[in-house]
Amino acid sequence: MLLWRLWRAIQNPPWQQPIYRRGLLTVRLQSPRVTGTFFPWMMMLAGIGFCSASTWSWLPNFLIVGMFLINIIYALTSGAAVSHAIATEKMHNRYPLLASSPAGTFGLVWATCVTRLHRRPSFAWVPFFVRLISIVVTVTLFVIVLLTLFVASAGNAAQSSVELNNMILQQATGAVGLVVLFCFDHFYSLVTAAMFGMLMPIDEINPYEAQIRSLSIFLVVQLIVYMVCFVVFFSMQNLGLPGVKGTLEQIIVTAGVYILLREVILRWLWRVLVNHLNAAMPEAESILQTT
Repeated sequence: MLLWRLWRAIQNPPWQQPIYRRGLLTVRLQSPRVTGTFFPWMMMLAGIGFCSASTWSWLPNFLIVGMFLINIIYALTSGAAVSHAIATEKMHNRYPLLASSPAGTFGLVWATCVTRLHRRPSFAWVPFFVRLISIVVTVTLFVIVLLTLFVASAGNAAQSSVELNNMILQQATGAVGLVVLFCFDHFYSLVTAAMFGMLMPIDEINPYEAQIRSLSIFLVVQLIVYMVCFVVFFSMQNLGLPGVKGTLEQIIVTAGVYILLREVILRWLWRVLVNHLNAAMPEAESILQTT
């Protein structure tokens, strides 16, 4: 997947190169850490959240909107920061001089993007906690599924209990798919916003206009992806299987469509960026192979 290659390149650039070290005016923050009590507390909160969402019908919609809104806002601010940094280099007439270095224009733009992201304090902990919380919540939901299956298989039960167990299984399966999609969406959104942040200032010197262009185009693309996945999910609900199997089918198809759309967009953006900066594909591949 191009996503993970780009993410690894952003996380592990060659800091020993002067063009990267120039942008780090402050010391890089250490990776965040959590204590052992974080996991039981997080699992308890995840269980309470799932029970609350099963009780109040409005809460799932609120959580879904809130989760993906967090991804949009964080990605928007990251992409705007990248475009502002590149346009500022142009405005101060440093861009042509730095582009004449061995790294070239492509290396300059990529280095400016990466260093600007790493200089944001939130970049050290937001992706870390999104990944960690997604794993903990997914494990919690799997435990709920296993316990429900164990209870459902323990002898004969009333029809109402069977229906309740099936409802819990269906909701927990849907919640697992939603959490996994949220985690993927965080990284896809952040990398896509960074790509737009590098592309928009190519022919623009004004930092604020570059920011507006990055924000608006990224937001349009983001909403289109969400809308397509929304249509696919509810189309499958009407045409798919009932119960847990139907929910699982919806999740798999929707996640497949989502990842396919995101990968196509990322590959197109990467190729457009390489072409606009007159970089050869071996040069771009060398950045993706950086570890």
